[in-house]
Amino acid sequence: MEEEKRLGLDDLPVSDKTLTIGNHFLISDTLGPDSGISGMDLLPLSEKFLNMPFRIRFTIVLLCRDGYLRLRIKMKEYTLTRGSMLLIIEGAIGECLELSGDINVLMMAFSSRFKVMEPGFRPGMEILHKVERQPCLRLSEREVDDITAIYTIMRHRMEEPGFQAVEELAASCLTTLFYYISQHITESGIAAGQYSGRSEIIHNEFLELLESNSHRHRDINFYADKLCITPKYLSRMVMEASGRRPKEWINIRIMLEAKVLLRDKSRSIREISEILGFPNQSFFGTFFKKMKGLSPVAYRNTLRPGVPF
Repeated sequence: MEEEKRLGLDDLPVSDKTLTIGNHFLISDTLGPDSGISGMDLLPLSEKFLNMPFRIRFTIVLLCRDGYLRLRIKMKEYTLTRGSMLLIIEGAIGECLELSGDINVLMMAFSSRFKVMEPGFRPGMEILHKVERQPCLRLSEREVDDITAIYTIMRHRMEEPGFQAVEELAASCLTTLFYYISQHITESGIAAGQYSGRSEIIHNEFLELLESNSHRHRDINFYADKLCITPKYLSRMVMEASGRRPKEWINIRIMLEAKVLLRDKSRSIREISEILGFPNQSFFGTFFKKMKGLSPVAYRNTLRPGVPF
């Protein structure tokens, strides 16, 4: 099966404030009155992509300095307000749900091909693994200012004509940022999940398993076995934590993947049904229509032209 079309950093919304290193590293922000892009500028983008999930093919560090931004990442919803920092790991499925007109954010994004993600870069890799379960951090005012300072140093040097060591500087700034995040995680204790109840822990582990198994395994027994618990106990814990049954989450995850695949109009409905593990195209069509109220073809026809994802 042909590998799913990969997205580059050029698929991100850009403005006069966007700076890149090749197609592997990008920074952008809405800081200052001359930023070239504002929350109001982003509102039409939010509406265009509303309920239109897309796969994120880069790792993003997003810091909110003002306003609010509501996102859904890997089936979990996050609302970012001042002092919130979200780390989105490459490969996740995301949705932009809502943002305010006074949104003030800065963003750093890099692909796995950027050298900061090489196996020898221990700080970055370790941090990404630590925050995968709880990717939204709540920072103090001082931490917000410090991370903004790191970003500003990187931005000034990237803007400087003829600066020769721009890649090395970007990697160095990211290293500093990751060490900083590591210290925050260590001090707050969030990596150990010590503030989560049993049901929330099981629910999060269940959702993580769904990310890589939903297209092959839709039987709750599979997930219960993986978690070394009974199906009845898994159902009770997931229901207690989320108000939804495991089967509902399995169907939601399959639908997210289906919507992402349907945006690629080079793929046939038959091919998509095979990728998702349906026995044939008819079964997929029946499932999709039951969940969405539209057939896969009808849903595909509702997608706006020009969406880059």
